[in-house]
Amino acid sequence: MSPPMPRSLHPPFLLATAAILALGIASTYGGGAALAPLLAMASLLALAIAWRRVARVAHAGDRAQTALLRSTQDTLALLRLTESLQRCRAVEEVAHVVEDVARKLLPGASGTLRLLSPGDEAQVLSWGPGAPDCTARADACPALRQGRMQVQADHRPCPLADRCGATLCLPVAAEGVVHGVLLLGGKIAPRAAQAQKMALAMAEATAFALETLAIRESLRGQALRDPLTGLHNRRFLDEAAGTLARHAARREAPLAVAVLDVDHFKRLNDEHGHAVGDAVLRDIGALLATRLRRSDIACRYGGEEFVIVLPDCDAVQAWGRMDELRRLI
Repeated sequence: MSPPMPRSLHPPFLLATAAILALGIASTYGGGAALAPLLAMASLLALAIAWRRVARVAHAGDRAQTALLRSTQDTLALLRLTESLQRCRAVEEVAHVVEDVARKLLPGASGTLRLLSPGDEAQVLSWGPGAPDCTARADACPALRQGRMQVQADHRPCPLADRCGATLCLPVAAEGVVHGVLLLGGKIAPRAAQAQKMALAMAEATAFALETLAIRESLRGQALRDPLTGLHNRRFLDEAAGTLARHAARREAPLAVAVLDVDHFKRLNDEHGHAVGDAVLRDIGALLATRLRRSDIACRYGGEEFVIVLPDCDAVQAWGRMDELRRLI
């Protein structure tokens, strides 16, 4: 079944049909010789108008089909972006996935993904010629302060845009946590509206991926630490011991391992209760955390037993350091 004729084509086709019928009647019954040329011209004019409108409708249909195809392609690209980001296991992987998809979604655009860290340092990944470069602190970035996209073409553009070369500046944030900022520049003006839509989707997907990584890392940290003392646990020691030993062997450096066992701990619990026993273990954990070197690893191995790994420390040095800890405890 063919689709119905658009309403805009009804009048010219009706006019052309009426003119052709009138011309036929005049030719058949005679007496219309004087009107025949006028009727023929009217029918031709009506047909020309009709076919012009047909061309317009067809062109509009082609444009709609092209727009639909482009929208479908962009949607599929964003779905692939989300799937790829969900498979990432490190921040560096997230940055490279964003770069790869941005090159496809925004051809001709250049960009910079600036990931903020708790300190002053930031991880930066840029792509494309003349990529935007903004070194402003988070509290000086309007996009981060206001929590929304900044467009250079707006009536109140970002005051830093001329300096960094960004056309679009978007916060990368999820669940109220700001992970960074996405800067886009280059040749994106011809598709400004579409570019903004794609950029917003990219920033949201990136923020979600980074938030997932942060949660995963937090859960892993909790799984590898003892909740009572805050020290590493036995699982962490099992994972790290082999690596530490191989590293020491390659460097031909000494590696000391010490086991600490708290004397009379059962009697302490029996006479004063488990709350006091827990307090003693917490205090020992805090002492180890503050008295050891940054390269040393202290673990609660189980119960009142602790294991300390001391890289670059021979037996004589380890004995002296452990005796000092014994006296402090």
